[in-house]
Amino acid sequence: MLFEALIWSIPAGLIHFAVMGALYGNPFIDTLADLWLRELIPVDGLQAALILGLLFGALRVYPRFWNMWIQSTYPMQLLRIEFVNGLIGTLVITISLELLL
Repeated sequence: MLFEALIWSIPAGLIHFAVMGALYGNPFIDTLADLWLRELIPVDGLQAALILGLLFGALRVYPRFWNMWIQSTYPMQLLRIEFVNGLIGTLVITISLELLL
């Protein structure tokens, strides 16, 4: 029973991730923003992906980090983990778009 739950939770999680992304429009909007802003950056290639990743990461991570810091008693280690994971996740997206497009 545990093995069955593990096996079926993987496709269910992937389907959930795809459906929520489509409903919120985040992958589409983020890709459009990436393509539009990429032309405005004076460098190209992986440098542009890194710059956009850091920009998007700051926009994504800062509000959440600030909110968690001022309104709660989260330990600093958890805040650091949220900060680093948010930046890594955003950089993965922008670099993969650079490699795929």
